[in-house]
Amino acid sequence: MLVPIVGIAAGQDVSLTLRPHCNSDIFGIEHIGGSVPFNDEYEMGEDGCPNFVVEDPETIKTDMLEVGDELDFDISISNPNLQSVDSVRVWLSYDPVILEGININVSDSFPAVTPGESDFDTENGYVMIEARNDTENSNEDDTIKVARVRFLVKETSSAGTPISFYDPQDGGHTSISSNINEVETYILSDPLGSLHVVFSNNDLDEEDEGGTTEEDNEESENNDDVEGDNDVDALFEEDGEELDGDNNEEQQEEESNEENDNNQQEEENEGSEEDNSNQRTPFSLLQVRNIRITTEGSSLYIGWDSINHSSVKAYNIYYGTTSGRYIQRKTVNGSMDSLIIRSLPINTTYFVAVRAVSDDDEESAFSQEASVTIGDSNTSTAQLITNPGPNGVNPLQNEYNVPGETGLPSKIALFVFLSAIIGTVVALRRQSAYATCKK
Repeated sequence: MLVPIVGIAAGQDVSLTLRPHCNSDIFGIEHIGGSVPFNDEYEMGEDGCPNFVVEDPETIKTDMLEVGDELDFDISISNPNLQSVDSVRVWLSYDPVILEGININVSDSFPAVTPGESDFDTENGYVMIEARNDTENSNEDDTIKVARVRFLVKETSSAGTPISFYDPQDGGHTSISSNINEVETYILSDPLGSLHVVFSNNDLDEEDEGGTTEEDNEESENNDDVEGDNDVDALFEEDGEELDGDNNEEQQEEESNEENDNNQQEEENEGSEEDNSNQRTPFSLLQVRNIRITTEGSSLYIGWDSINHSSVKAYNIYYGTTSGRYIQRKTVNGSMDSLIIRSLPINTTYFVAVRAVSDDDEESAFSQEASVTIGDSNTSTAQLITNPGPNGVNPLQNEYNVPGETGLPSKIALFVFLSAIIGTVVALRRQSAYATCKK
């Protein structure tokens, strides 16, 4: 039985799920987990294949992955009423900075693959799949495999990264259709869940395992003292004599050296623990300000004020359809202060927040959240372009009158000057004519 990560809408009981890659047949399990290590927490489905662990009603999660690991999963259709599934289109959004697409294998259940729709969009972070099966009464199973998708983990993030279904709607980038009475009918339920890819932090774990604790050092020091006392007692019993002054001095010197070594080791361990606990820097307290978003058509326009800090190398733009929960992310260069996200579903409200990223890959605090409904510019928070001058004219490139400027405008002054010259010429001509007539 598949993990119930989707809500079933009336009349639309077909859903999409992501599951660890699995090959099985009627004789038993041939291979479980693909390149993803099998997790004992996985719940086995009735088809003999595992499901990802449920994190919350709308999210499932992977095992802890590391850089270089491969994420291998199947896109499957849950079809409890055994409807005929004729066409499927699935787009998944992911972070191309963290994950690198390796391969997409479309299932034989959909042999007619649309050209260009079995590939990765590595620039924008999309898995693109579209295929059909025109055979009559095809794909009437309760579980139908759509495709196998493989990713390579390039980088890790403490918060993990989501893989989610993109634009699920009739005519959108994610849809399932059935030929009912020779009419293509949309049968995909809504909403769909997402897969939370989580990462381990083995570097810190290895440091903790490889180091010695303060308690270990104290225990070692106590053991050394006990062994030293036993040796002294043994000498007394064996010889029946007291140690001379030289032997006592040598024994005290050895014990003193051992104690100094242990103290030095304790100081090093304490320093290492302080380094691990104080990894955050003042950069994490910075905050991106003045978030501005607007929309036109299916595009989302985002702008922000750059942080004046020498170590800013990038900005992470987080966005999603739930306030405070951003399942998608885009990363831009630190010299940029705006971003356009295209092909978003119309009439869907998106919530946006921005964080700066330092040269050490440390993120700043989240900015204030802004929201807008795609396609409705009336919901925009503000215009992205600030007013550079009257009527949008750049004052460095074109002339315009500065309010409050003293004196006459240049055109009026020129007109007055020319009028004065013409008046003077006319007056001189009249005076000359009058003098001629008088003679």
